[in-house]
Amino acid sequence: MATLVDVSAETSQKPSDGKVTSLERPRVKWAHVVGFVTLAYAISWSVWIALVPHIARYLHAARTPSKFTAPGSIVIGMFGPAVAAVIMRAFVSKEGFRKSLGPIRHRGKYFAIALVAPALTFALLIDVSVGLHLAHFHSNGNIVALVMVLAFNALTFTMLFAFGEEYGWRGYLLPKLLPLGEVRAGVVAGVIWGLLHAPLLIAGLNYPGVNPWVAIAMFVPTTVLMSLLFTRLYVVAGGAVLVATLLHASLNAFGDGLGTHKRFVTHHTLLTSPGGAIAIGIFALITVTVYALRARHGSTRTK
Repeated sequence: MATLVDVSAETSQKPSDGKVTSLERPRVKWAHVVGFVTLAYAISWSVWIALVPHIARYLHAARTPSKFTAPGSIVIGMFGPAVAAVIMRAFVSKEGFRKSLGPIRHRGKYFAIALVAPALTFALLIDVSVGLHLAHFHSNGNIVALVMVLAFNALTFTMLFAFGEEYGWRGYLLPKLLPLGEVRAGVVAGVIWGLLHAPLLIAGLNYPGVNPWVAIAMFVPTTVLMSLLFTRLYVVAGGAVLVATLLHASLNAFGDGLGTHKRFVTHHTLLTSPGGAIAIGIFALITVTVYALRARHGSTRTK
C-alpha cells in the first residue's frame, strides 16, 4: 500500500455534514519542539562535559586540540536525543510508542540507498581531493574488502549508536517540524543537530587543530545539508526512522573509514576532510539535485 508523509500539506476541516468549509495548515507545536531540544541538549552535554576534560578551556583556546582524545564512553552522549524523545512521548506530548519507528516492511530500496549513497559520496570526495592534488589515498590492501567491512560496521555497531540520535531527530523532532514545509523543517533540524555536537567539536572532533568557532561554523552547514537529504529520504520512505538511522550509520562508518584514517591523508582539515569545504560542496550539489528532482516530479508518494 502506498504511504504518504507530507504533513506540511494543507488539510481540510469538515463539519458534520461532510462539506469542506475551510483549509488549515497543521501547526508546529513549538512547546514540544523546545521541550525536546532542551532535554536532548541537557542529556548529551552533561555526559560530554563530564567525560571530556577542559571543554570550557578549549572554547577560549586559539585552536582545537590536535587530536580528539575523549574516552570511548563518550558515545553514551549520542543517546541524548533518543532519551529525550522517550521522555517527551511518555510524559509530555504523550504520543506513546506505537509505530514510532515508522514502516519497516517493503522499504528495501530505501535501506539500499541509505547504505550505498554515503560510500559513493565519500568516494567522490576522495576522487576530487586527489584530483586537485589536495590529498592522496592509500588503500593499504583490498579496497573491496575494506568497503565490505565498513558496510558491515554501518549495519551493526555504528547503526546502534546512530539510533541514539535518529530516534530523536527523525523519530520525534522532524515530524514536529514538517508543518513548516520539508525544506524549512530540514534546515531547522539540521541546525539543532549540528549545534548539539559543539562540545565535541571544540574538543577536537572532526576538526583538530583549527579555531573552535571555525569548527562549529563548518560543521553546522554540513549537518544542514545532510538534514535536507535525511528529510527527503525519510519522507519518500514513508517516515521510516530505521532508514534514516542506516543513512546516519553509513555516513559515520564510511566517513571515518575512508575520510579520516591513514588511508586517506588530507593536506588541510578544512578543505578535504569529510566535513571540509569540498565535502560541503558535494553535499550541496547532491541536495540541489535531489530537491530539483522533487520539484520536477512533485510527489512524495512511495511505491
